[in-house]
This record gives sequence, C-alpha cells and structure tokens, in this order.
Amino acid sequence: RRAGRPSLRNINLPLPAGYEGHMAHAIWSGAINFGLVTIPVKLYTAEPQGFDDHARSFRSGQREQNAALSGTICDALMARMPGKLTFAINRSLVGAGVVASDDEVAAAVAFAFYELKLVVEPGGAVALAALMTGKVDVTGKVAVAVLSGGNVDPELFSRLVA
Repeated sequence: RRAGRPSLRNINLPLPAGYEGHMAHAIWSGAINFGLVTIPVKLYTAEPQGFDDHARSFRSGQREQNAALSGTICDALMARMPGKLTFAINRSLVGAGVVASDDEVAAAVAFAFYELKLVVEPGGAVALAALMTGKVDVTGKVAVAVLSGGNVDPELFSRLVA
C-alpha cells in the first residue's frame, strides 16, 4: 500500500439494473467465480424510485413486479420485473438493491457532465446517484459505480444540466 492510495480490501459496486448493469454483473461475477478477484466485493443494483423491482425481489426472495409502466426519467430501467434468469443469477451474487429518486438521478447526471465530463443517460446515472446520496456506505472503502449510456433526449439532458 502506497501512501495516499486506497487499500483494495473490499469494494462496493452499485450497478444499474438495466442492460449495462447486467453486463457489468456478468463481468464482475465471472471474475469473482473464476478467482480473478480475490478481495471481498459487494454488488448492489441501483434503480429509480418506483421501479425498484430488483431491490424488492431481493428482500422478498421472489420476483416482484412494478406497479407502474412509466413515470421516471430513467426510461432504460422501467422493466416490469426482473427476468427469470437474471433474478436467479443476481440473487446469489448481489448484496441488495438501492433506490434513487429522479431528483437524485438528475443531480448525478449533472455531476457526471460538469465534474467528470461525461454524458450519461439517467438510467446509467442511478448508481452514481446512490453513491452521491449515501445509499451505499462506502466510508473507508473503495467504491466503483458503473455509469453507462449516452442515449438521452437532448431536451431532457439540457434541463438536467441547467
């Protein structure tokens, strides 16, 4: 360990629950299962408020369905419920699910743009929103948030970064 650098004793990894999140889960899960990652890693799904089917499913132990079909700026994460295979894999690998409001996601999109110089769609910024608002305790830990997707409506994006 060098001075000023974090120790890699454990990593907290919030991931969006959509396609990009599934890909990140697959990569991390494979790395863990094949012994390529030998440090403790906790995986979390990150979802928009009202579309937290993964978080609720982890708590109940069975696939839960969202009541609404729309109503969030995170249009990439509006699935009705976790897929059968997705849930079967994730329930053994993911620690829990965290939820962020549209306002929290909007702040994360703006932060990514102004501070990280990244254009990130709202669904791809949910994990960052969860970290920024303390939904995952990363005190004294190394945290990795997957930010994904630049497929955002220009009018919505301009409102979010205004």
